[in-house]
Amino acid sequence: DNGYAIQAGDNNQELYCYKDIPPGWKITAFKTFGNASDTVTFYAYDITDNTANADGNTGTLNGSEIGLATPIESSATNYVGIKINTNSTGDHLYGGYFKIEKI
Repeated sequence: DNGYAIQAGDNNQELYCYKDIPPGWKITAFKTFGNASDTVTFYAYDITDNTANADGNTGTLNGSEIGLATPIESSATNYVGIKINTNSTGDHLYGGYFKIEKI
């Protein structure tokens, strides 16, 4: 009701966020905002099997915008996500974005 953040309930939990890619677009970068500097890894997922491919470029929570080593184009069977490796219940995710470009 007043904004705030997402946080892990335990020091050993991780945070995940998933997003589908609009048809005709590709994801080229990502950025997250928070109060810590935890590692953030970008993944491309395929719903036809159980693969999750990590991009070669990782970022940090509240760090710079990270350009992907391999931009991900939309398809009927893929989506993307990020994994935030929190190490404290005091680590908060305020939000973030995936940068998209028209194919």
